[in-house]
Amino acid sequence: MKLWQKSLVLILALFLYLFLGALVFRFLEVGANEAAQRVFLDEVEAFLDNHTCVSEEDLRELFRAVETALLSGAFKLDSDPTNDQDLVVWDMPSAVFFTTTVVTTIGYGNLAPKTPLGRVVCMFYALVGIPLTYWLLSAVGDTFQGCWRPCHGLIKRCTKHLKPGSTRTAVEVIIICICLYVLIVALPGIVFSYLENWDFFQSQYFCFISLSTIGFGDFVPAQSPELTPLSRWLYKLGTAAYLIIGLSILSVAIKGFLDSQQTKLNKWKARIAAKRLVQLHDQQQQQSQQQLAGEHTLQDYDDKNKVVKINGCVTESEEFYK
Repeated sequence: MKLWQKSLVLILALFLYLFLGALVFRFLEVGANEAAQRVFLDEVEAFLDNHTCVSEEDLRELFRAVETALLSGAFKLDSDPTNDQDLVVWDMPSAVFFTTTVVTTIGYGNLAPKTPLGRVVCMFYALVGIPLTYWLLSAVGDTFQGCWRPCHGLIKRCTKHLKPGSTRTAVEVIIICICLYVLIVALPGIVFSYLENWDFFQSQYFCFISLSTIGFGDFVPAQSPELTPLSRWLYKLGTAAYLIIGLSILSVAIKGFLDSQQTKLNKWKARIAAKRLVQLHDQQQQQSQQQLAGEHTLQDYDDKNKVVKINGCVTESEEFYK
């Protein structure tokens, strides 16, 4: 398959995957979305019935004002507008957490620049910060390969009773995935479940979505107005550190596993090359023997006739016809 054909197939496969995913998620979520809309409309209708002095148009104007305030970043969606402290959106802990989500490409979306200048600066900041972060993760992956090798060696010892090949590799991948899930998703999920009053599944969901750099923003830590300034600082910095460390651990594991697979591939290529060299040597030996056997050999000679064997064919000399 040519390169452009392979690219075309991959593009078509990706779009097919996207459309199938869209159908699945629409089927799963549209019911809950419509139910939430019905609940909201019922509450609005009940409010208008209980407050006859407020017209429907006045209520719509209020909704538009709230929407405009949210879009302009006047306050956070879960903030208390009557609390002056909670109205501070761009406090320093939140700003540090925002820059962390920018350079790691997580981008929860709960906090974003609203001014044109802020958006321009954000683009240039990301242009520098994202490569720098991935350079850091790559360097961390190289630095901690010494920690990875003993772990991978232990996994290999656990799977040594399996036959070498795809089955052993699949089992190794499963074990690595389970260990990583426990280390950077399940255990931190317990902490977030305790701190945020999320259930365990929600906490794991947040950790996975964050470390996969998807970052929907439906769950964002350290948003409670009850946090003191110091606790907010510690919580935001701790979460930022968790994201960097978690991505670093993923980098170490992925790089280590890929390096081990590359080593296996190189050994396989070396065996194939050695086998090919042996075959070429045997072919050359065989050709040399055939060449020696096919040289002109004088088989018989007399005064009236010469018989010469050339490449297996017998011809008579010219003296026979004189």
